[in-house]
Amino acid sequence: MFMAMQVSMVGTSLTIHRNRQVGSLSIFPFVSMFVNSFLWTCYGILREDYTVVVPNLSGTVVGLAGMFVFHTNAPIESYELEGKYFYAGASAFTLFGLLSFSYGADQLIGSVAVVMCVVLMGSPLVVLRTVLMDKNCQAMPFWTSFTTWINTLSWMLYGIVVAHDFMIYFPNICGFILASFQMVLFAIFGIPAESWAGGYSPISVGTTKRTVSASIIAPAALQGKVPIIPVRAVYSPQKDYSAGTPGGGGNTV
Repeated sequence: MFMAMQVSMVGTSLTIHRNRQVGSLSIFPFVSMFVNSFLWTCYGILREDYTVVVPNLSGTVVGLAGMFVFHTNAPIESYELEGKYFYAGASAFTLFGLLSFSYGADQLIGSVAVVMCVVLMGSPLVVLRTVLMDKNCQAMPFWTSFTTWINTLSWMLYGIVVAHDFMIYFPNICGFILASFQMVLFAIFGIPAESWAGGYSPISVGTTKRTVSASIIAPAALQGKVPIIPVRAVYSPQKDYSAGTPGGGGNTV
């Protein structure tokens, strides 16, 4: 199920690459995937638990690839606002993991990995403010959240029933709660149509498609002689500030 979660993130990465834009998405889920998977890979190797090693090794690759795709398609402002801090954090955790691994400090790695696991499971909620303001879940990839929900349930049961490892089941209990909250948001605001199609279409913040209906009315002299033609049009409203300062009375077109 963790690999299924990774596949959903690969799908998001491919859509970003295809559209050549990141829209309202954040790089944070990819960064947290990389850091979380890398630390758990180190922990699994030291504990000789290959049920932990195998999926997290692939997760390390998926997270790193997702960061690369996001970075190459994100506007420079994205890096200036948040990217440099996320990259610095990822570098610091990677260095910590390598040093701890070289000293065989499995409990230390496990403790930090517990925190990062909870962060990963709640990472889609980094756009919570956008979701609540727009009253839709366009900025949250549904399949990532759904597979996260199933994944945390699976690891929680594995940690309790099989491994009897607090380091495994505790963060996944927390992650299951966070993922359940994401499912509640989808239940309230609905699932974006693109998610059912198996993809995700990032839409720029502030751009909303609307549909209007109208009729072409014939001149009074011709009424009764020509039909009334119904018309439907889809457009993206934008602010026209040519008549004044931003927010100062511009027309909506």
